[in-house]
Amino acid sequence: MAGDVSPVAGWGWALLAAAMGGGLFWMIGRRARHSATRANDGSTGQNERHIALLERADCLLWEAKVTGIDGNGEWKFKLQPSGLCRRIFKGQAPVSDTCLWDVFEMPDKAEMNRCSVAALREGKPGYEHRFRVIDAGQVIWLQESVSIAKGNGGHFELVGLVTDVTAQYQAEAARRASEEKLQQLMAHANCMLWQAHVTRDEKDNFLWEWFVPKSELYRRMVGEDPNIKPIMPWGKLSVPEYDEIEARSRHAMRHNLPGYEQEFRVVKGEEVLWMHEQASITPLGENHWKVQGVVIDITTQRRAEEAQRKSETRLQQLLERADCTIFQGRVMQRPDETLEWSLFIPPSRLFRRIYGKNPEGVSGFNWHEIGVPEIDQMRRVARAAIVGGAPGYEQIFHVPKPGRDIWLSEQMSISAAGPGQWDLVGIITDITARHE
Repeated sequence: MAGDVSPVAGWGWALLAAAMGGGLFWMIGRRARHSATRANDGSTGQNERHIALLERADCLLWEAKVTGIDGNGEWKFKLQPSGLCRRIFKGQAPVSDTCLWDVFEMPDKAEMNRCSVAALREGKPGYEHRFRVIDAGQVIWLQESVSIAKGNGGHFELVGLVTDVTAQYQAEAARRASEEKLQQLMAHANCMLWQAHVTRDEKDNFLWEWFVPKSELYRRMVGEDPNIKPIMPWGKLSVPEYDEIEARSRHAMRHNLPGYEQEFRVVKGEEVLWMHEQASITPLGENHWKVQGVVIDITTQRRAEEAQRKSETRLQQLLERADCTIFQGRVMQRPDETLEWSLFIPPSRLFRRIYGKNPEGVSGFNWHEIGVPEIDQMRRVARAAIVGGAPGYEQIFHVPKPGRDIWLSEQMSISAAGPGQWDLVGIITDITARHE
């Protein structure tokens, strides 16, 4: 290595100790001069222990004397032996004592020079920066913290501490890349993620501190304004259920619930948007919580459900007025080869004329209970078609009634639903007039 261990290593060690103790901070020139005095007053043993520890440390400690700072300045470096020094320079001394890093490719060299010269010209106590050195294609990221002391004769005495932050930089780069991907995903996602820290004051007010990444859903509801910090927009929009939303979230935190879930509307002009929100709650202390949530636009789903309900209502109204009965069911073959029927029969005018009431909790038509004469033949026809793999069957029968019997036609379609299972859809119509 270039040069022997100098007295400045004493206060260089103090800089290292400060870094290892929890952070880098600047050391003033007076410290350097006191360290030199201390090195000469008999504290050699302690200094040797510091040096021995430094040689094993994964950092690099240098000192430099700088004369002139107006473009003609001259730097003279000395390196202290250390673990990082041996690893970077592979046990060899730097090529020049006027620049430590000449043996490496240095993309950030111009910025490093600008930073150091500016600190010297402006009389700063030090400077700090991060830079890269490239050795045989391998990029090493280094963090350098430098303290400056003005010496006698107008020169400057500098001590620098360099640490390898490659792993930290790579982790930060990976985190940034992950955040960018998430931001790109959120920018086009029809949902909204949010996080909040909530505190409750002595007046039982809940104070929310929001973090809401912008997303397609957020921009669609609120718009794009880079000057406004994104917050949950429900209080600024027309939300009919807003009071219920607030009450539900406060109730969950007051009662230490793990979270809450809710659906509500957002009215934008003549358009009504439906939102589904699910939130989880993590207690952080008394009257302090972290709440995280996701909001999904379920407008399309709600419209589809509403359209289905309207369709079912119209169909039900139609069946109520139609003089026929449409039904569906499932037939299963038991181990003893008998058939078990389970039918769904909606209300209809024809069913009421036959039974005198609407179908409530019935599992079948129970033709034998109302005295249908053709019941045995009907069972044989149905069984033969179902077990025999027929696509369906049709049969005519009648229900005895005082004064006038009701003649019926049953048409059934059959589809296999699995081994020993069949799905059925049937329609029964009144053919009394035609039969007569």
